[in-house]
Amino acid sequence: MSIFFRTFSILILCYGFANSQNYMGISNQEKDSLLSIDYINKSYNFLDSQFEIQYDKLAQKDVKLEFRENSDYKDSLRTILDYNLKNEYAVHLAYHRILTPWERTSFYLWKSVEETQNIARSFGFDHPYLFYQFLISNEQNNRKQVLFDDLYKNLEENLGVEKTFETNKALLRFAFKKNPARVQAMKDYVKKNTNHKH
Repeated sequence: MSIFFRTFSILILCYGFANSQNYMGISNQEKDSLLSIDYINKSYNFLDSQFEIQYDKLAQKDVKLEFRENSDYKDSLRTILDYNLKNEYAVHLAYHRILTPWERTSFYLWKSVEETQNIARSFGFDHPYLFYQFLISNEQNNRKQVLFDDLYKNLEENLGVEKTFETNKALLRFAFKKNPARVQAMKDYVKKNTNHKH
């Protein structure tokens, strides 16, 4: 699944997630309720703890799911989530949260993927989406503050930015947008796909 994560991550680095997408027939109250669900730690039929599809259990249970011919991991995952959640917006949220790549989180922090993973695990997180939620939360933590101080230092040294951001989320969004590595990844992606059209 790591190969897929690598490919899928480029897409969301370029375009981001669409969690604000409009869904017809769903109230704001229902949206808020679905947004509050922890889709990462939730148990799913036919997915293991690493979100690998348990095809053997599908066969044992004789569950008939319509996987598209030659479907890849992401298509199959969406089919499994449809079966479990039975709500289009919930599937949308779970799908994108589950597939959050470490590359994206590393771009927020101006760190390498390996550094980001090690930092996250030192805080007790083994999934990038949960680590990002911790970073943008108001939870006070001395080690977390050191991490943000280091990010501010990078922004000041590389961009001349000295401004203070009102929220952690605003800081991380700005850092993500301005990260030279992310900008280059986006340029490479656009160039590659433009060349393929000719």
